[in-house]
Amino acid sequence: MIDFSTLLRSHGFRVTPNRIGLLRVLESTHGPLTVYELLQRLPKGTDRVTTYRALEQFVEKGLVRVIRIETTSRYELRHEHDDHHHVVCIKCHMTQDISVCGMEALTKAIKKEATEFETLTDHSFEVFGICKNCHLKAASR
Repeated sequence: MIDFSTLLRSHGFRVTPNRIGLLRVLESTHGPLTVYELLQRLPKGTDRVTTYRALEQFVEKGLVRVIRIETTSRYELRHEHDDHHHVVCIKCHMTQDISVCGMEALTKAIKKEATEFETLTDHSFEVFGICKNCHLKAASR
């Protein structure tokens, strides 16, 4: 289990129950969550603006990663040496983590083509499809 108090202090944050609660929710889920989904899992009465502000600060400091899927931002805790990606259902937007990553092989080709960039700092890769549940629903109609 992660010591969130130490983690927050090491990144220059004050330790607050809201920040710790937000990080705990992100740690306990498998896959990125929208702000709406986060607020549903946080204690009742958690302020939405405070949650947005904390997420923005966490992303800026590298504690949390934002994944933009279509027009929706989803958030997940960033773990050191955890390079994973996502498969997203185009019907229900269920998201599953996958550990397959071909970025190392692509980096050389990308650097060659992206001539206006000096360095590559991060990447995000999402694959879209239809989950089994949505497929079964469609087949039963």
